[in-house]
Amino acid sequence: MKKLFTIIILSLFLFSNTILAGSSKEYFRSMLYSAIESYENGNLEEALGMFEMCGNQHNINRYADICRTYIPNIKKMIADKAIEENFKLREEKKIADEKEYLKKQQNQKKVAEEKILADEKAAKEKRIADEKVAKEKKLADEKAAEEKKLADEKAAEEKKLADEKAAEEKRIAKEIRDKELSLITPETELEVAQQFLENIKAFIKLYPNEFDTIKVFEFILITKPIKDGNLNFKLKEDLKLFVEFTNKSSLFMKFQDEIKKDKIEIKLNKIRAEIKKRQ
Repeated sequence: MKKLFTIIILSLFLFSNTILAGSSKEYFRSMLYSAIESYENGNLEEALGMFEMCGNQHNINRYADICRTYIPNIKKMIADKAIEENFKLREEKKIADEKEYLKKQQNQKKVAEEKILADEKAAKEKRIADEKVAKEKKLADEKAAEEKKLADEKAAEEKKLADEKAAEEKRIAKEIRDKELSLITPETELEVAQQFLENIKAFIKLYPNEFDTIKVFEFILITKPIKDGNLNFKLKEDLKLFVEFTNKSSLFMKFQDEIKKDKIEIKLNKIRAEIKKRQ
């Protein structure tokens, strides 16, 4: 780009000189001298550009002929110069790389020696520290073992006393509950049957998809007289089949147990309140 710009500037300058001189002969002579001047000053690329412009094949005069004789030599000189510069750069790089390599080797050797000394120092310090830690650990372990032994003995004694106390409290609580439960009036067979029917009705409202709806309602219809206080042999057998059918559901069994527990607690609370009232 720089070469092209230079050639354009020179062309404009020489073209203006040609107009002033009034002849193409003067134009090519001026261009030849300018090219030779650039050549002698060492500006080979600039000189080559002007020689090529002057020596264009369409230019037929002795100055153009002279320009054409310079072109091969200048091209060779430019190529030789490039080779020489490239060789010089490679040599300089080689020397710089060798110098850098030696410097790197020296640094690595120094670092390695320093590392050996540092490692030896660190190893010695670590050995001393490890011996100190081992001694302190031995003493700490012996102390901890003694403390643990005493703590275990104390914990074992405390647990024994706590277990004995908990067992006694549990026994007393069971006696009290058994006594309270004995005060509950047992339900009749009819009451148990009626409670079951109430439970299944409440359950299917909460969980309508747990049972075959049609089957459940068939059982409810055939056991309906139980609600009115009837419980003959036929109704007992139908109720037995109904219970067996519902017991296949663990969800319903759990539901029934919770109702039973709640019912017992309600009765126990009434009994406790009654006993408290009499005291």
